[in-house]
Amino acid sequence: MPTDEQNPTLRQMLRQRLRAALKIAIDAISVPFARRQATSFMVAGQSISGRFYYPRSNGNTPGVLLLPTAMGLTPHEHAFAARLARAGYTALVIAYTRRTSGRAVMNNESQRKHLEQIVVAGWHVLQSDARVDATRTAVIGFSLGGYFATYLASAL
Repeated sequence: MPTDEQNPTLRQMLRQRLRAALKIAIDAISVPFARRQATSFMVAGQSISGRFYYPRSNGNTPGVLLLPTAMGLTPHEHAFAARLARAGYTALVIAYTRRTSGRAVMNNESQRKHLEQIVVAGWHVLQSDARVDATRTAVIGFSLGGYFATYLASAL
């Protein structure tokens, strides 16, 4: 097997893996220490839970709505929101769906429209937060959340 000196690509790959592992560890550790606050809102008779992640700075900050995959809300979205807060954004993560199939949602018009209502309401909750500059807001969606992010961008 070649040594590190003989194979700079191997050394580079190992450094990248170490950096990635450190980022994952930092994210996992930082979430419990992030400035966060639980929230909930009602949509069509259903209570939707979410969590705000706030930056250390005071005053109005840009806001980001995070929409999870069809797998539902996971630690990944919370870590991502904590990372955004460390970068100076107020992030809102909402649990708009339980674990489901993205294809099932897309093929069921009534379920899709219901989730669209939840996403729009979440957007309004983000923009109405006192710490958010409503003129500087964005949405990030992962997988099925990407569909709803696109819907939100075209609907409003």
